[in-house]
Amino acid sequence: MGELDGLKLKKRKELMDKSINQVWEEEATLWTEIAALTPGTVTNRLALGQRFRELRRIFSDRNSGGHRLTFGHGVFEEEIRRRGYRPRTVRGWIQDFESAVAGKPLSSEKRRARLMRSKASSIPDPLAEFAALLPLAAAQTAFRMAARILHPDVGGDERRMQQLNDAWSRAKAYYQKQDWPSSAAAVEVHSEMQAGSSVGHI
Repeated sequence: MGELDGLKLKKRKELMDKSINQVWEEEATLWTEIAALTPGTVTNRLALGQRFRELRRIFSDRNSGGHRLTFGHGVFEEEIRRRGYRPRTVRGWIQDFESAVAGKPLSSEKRRARLMRSKASSIPDPLAEFAALLPLAAAQTAFRMAARILHPDVGGDERRMQQLNDAWSRAKAYYQKQDWPSSAAAVEVHSEMQAGSSVGHI
């Protein structure tokens, strides 16, 4: 190997050592900044996400020669645990930072929205409960009475009449699934009940 080749190798090694030292300094700075932050506020969580994202990049980077400057992703998670952080929590901070940059909802906002939807779905609707217990004949009677009020021919509103028709179509499908008795059978039962009630009051 000639003297020129030796100088080139020495220079390349010096540059590589300098790059590695810069990476370690950058990593040390990030860990120091992370230690000064607490995840109590959204701002701090985003700042933590930004710094952990940079650390993840450092732990995954390779230099132009194809040699790893630091350790890989698995070692990064080990380092997270060693310093008292949970990898899953750190991933959440990173995702929140990336979402904030992209203008998307944060994980806390998504959880809040899911909770609101869950609460809304768990509150019983008294009208729906009542309608679910109505016999088919009673529901048909209610539909006809509403149609006499809402139909455009009697001064009603065409849009609301269409809404009524659509709602009745869905209601009929519900009754078919529930196997409610037919209108005639329901009327017969109702008549028998009324007759029995009249006898009882004599």
